Amino acid sequence: MELSFYKKTDGTKPAGEFIKSLPTDLKAKVVRDIDLLEKYGFDLGLPYVKKIQGKKYEKLYELRSKFSTNIARIFYFFETKDGIIILSGYLKKDNKTDKKELDRALEYMNDYLKRREKK
Repeated sequence: MELSFYKKTDGTKPAGEFIKSLPTDLKAKVVRDIDLLEKYGFDLGLPYVKKIQGKKYEKLYELRSKFSTNIARIFYFFETKDGIIILSGYLKKDNKTDKKELDRALEYMNDYLKRREKK
Protein backbone atom coordinates (compact mmCIF):
# COMPACT_ATOMS: atom_id res chain seq x y z
CA MET A 1 0.00 0.00 0.00
CA GLU A 2 1.09 3.53 -0.66
CA LEU A 3 0.51 5.77 2.33
CA SER A 4 0.37 9.60 2.27
CA PHE A 5 -0.49 12.31 4.76
CA TYR A 6 -3.20 14.85 3.94
CA LYS A 7 -1.74 18.32 3.49
CA LYS A 8 -3.82 21.45 4.08
CA THR A 9 -3.54 24.38 1.66
CA ASP A 10 -1.14 26.09 4.09
CA GLY A 11 1.20 23.08 3.85
CA THR A 12 0.61 21.66 7.32
CA LYS A 13 -0.16 18.00 7.84
CA PRO A 14 -2.68 17.63 10.70
CA ALA A 15 -1.90 13.96 11.38
CA GLY A 16 1.84 14.59 11.28
CA GLU A 17 1.52 17.49 13.72
CA PHE A 18 -0.62 15.36 16.02
CA ILE A 19 1.84 12.46 15.98
CA LYS A 20 4.77 14.80 16.73
CA SER A 21 2.91 16.11 19.79
CA LEU A 22 2.45 12.67 21.39
CA PRO A 23 4.48 11.33 24.32
CA THR A 24 7.44 9.28 23.08
CA ASP A 25 6.05 5.83 23.95
CA LEU A 26 2.66 6.48 22.37
CA LYS A 27 4.29 8.12 19.35
CA ALA A 28 6.36 4.96 18.80
CA LYS A 29 3.23 2.80 19.05
CA VAL A 30 1.32 5.01 16.57
CA VAL A 31 4.20 4.92 14.08
CA ARG A 32 4.38 1.12 14.41
CA ASP A 33 0.63 0.83 13.85
CA ILE A 34 0.84 3.10 10.78
CA ASP A 35 3.57 0.81 9.44
CA LEU A 36 1.22 -2.16 9.93
CA LEU A 37 -1.54 -0.28 8.10
CA GLU A 38 0.81 0.45 5.22
CA LYS A 39 1.87 -3.20 5.06
CA TYR A 40 -1.56 -4.87 5.41
CA GLY A 41 -4.03 -2.20 4.22
CA PHE A 42 -7.58 -3.55 4.00
CA ASP A 43 -6.49 -6.78 5.69
CA LEU A 44 -5.52 -5.09 8.95
CA GLY A 45 -8.50 -5.57 11.25
CA LEU A 46 -9.42 -5.32 14.90
CA PRO A 47 -7.98 -4.36 17.31
CA TYR A 48 -5.98 -1.99 15.07
CA VAL A 49 -8.60 -0.72 12.64
CA LYS A 50 -12.28 0.06 12.81
CA LYS A 51 -14.55 1.38 10.06
CA ILE A 52 -16.49 4.46 11.14
CA GLN A 53 -20.23 3.83 11.27
CA GLY A 54 -22.84 6.00 9.57
CA LYS A 55 -23.57 6.89 5.96
CA LYS A 56 -22.02 10.33 6.36
CA TYR A 57 -18.68 8.75 7.33
CA GLU A 58 -18.82 5.66 5.10
CA LYS A 59 -15.30 6.12 3.66
CA LEU A 60 -13.58 6.88 6.98
CA TYR A 61 -11.62 4.47 9.16
CA GLU A 62 -9.78 4.87 12.43
CA LEU A 63 -6.44 3.40 13.38
CA ARG A 64 -6.55 2.60 17.08
CA SER A 65 -3.34 2.83 19.10
CA LYS A 66 -3.06 2.36 22.84
CA PHE A 67 -0.10 2.62 25.18
CA SER A 68 -0.69 2.41 28.92
CA THR A 69 -3.70 4.65 29.63
CA ASN A 70 -3.27 6.79 26.48
CA ILE A 71 -5.43 6.03 23.45
CA ALA A 72 -4.73 7.68 20.09
CA ARG A 73 -7.00 7.58 17.08
CA ILE A 74 -5.81 8.32 13.57
CA PHE A 75 -8.43 8.88 10.86
CA TYR A 76 -7.77 7.80 7.29
CA PHE A 77 -9.44 6.63 4.10
CA PHE A 78 -8.54 4.52 1.11
CA GLU A 79 -8.01 6.83 -1.84
CA THR A 80 -7.62 3.87 -4.19
CA LYS A 81 -7.33 0.13 -3.68
CA ASP A 82 -3.59 0.67 -3.14
CA GLY A 83 -3.53 4.15 -1.58
CA ILE A 84 -4.20 5.34 1.96
CA ILE A 85 -4.53 8.98 3.01
CA ILE A 86 -3.89 9.70 6.71
CA LEU A 87 -6.06 12.67 7.69
CA SER A 88 -5.86 13.60 11.37
CA GLY A 89 -5.70 12.26 14.89
CA TYR A 90 -6.61 12.91 18.48
CA LEU A 91 -6.23 11.53 21.99
CA LYS A 92 -9.35 9.66 22.97
CA LYS A 93 -10.78 10.57 26.37
CA ASP A 94 -14.26 8.94 26.27
CA ASN A 95 -15.70 5.62 25.18
CA LYS A 96 -17.29 7.30 22.16
CA THR A 97 -15.43 8.67 19.15
CA ASP A 98 -15.31 12.48 19.36
CA LYS A 99 -17.82 13.78 16.78
CA LYS A 100 -15.96 17.08 16.40
CA GLU A 101 -12.77 15.21 15.51
CA LEU A 102 -14.69 12.91 13.19
CA ASP A 103 -16.23 15.87 11.37
CA ARG A 104 -12.80 17.48 11.07
CA ALA A 105 -11.45 14.30 9.43
CA LEU A 106 -14.43 14.26 7.08
CA GLU A 107 -13.77 17.90 6.17
CA TYR A 108 -10.11 17.06 5.42
CA MET A 109 -11.10 14.07 3.29
CA ASN A 110 -13.60 16.14 1.29
CA ASP A 111 -11.01 18.90 0.81
CA TYR A 112 -8.44 16.37 -0.37
CA LEU A 113 -10.87 14.79 -2.85
CA LYS A 114 -12.05 18.19 -4.13
CA ARG A 115 -8.49 19.42 -4.73
CA ARG A 116 -7.48 16.12 -6.34
CA GLU A 117 -10.33 16.48 -8.87
CA LYS A 118 -9.03 19.89 -9.93
CA LYS A 119 -5.64 18.45 -10.93
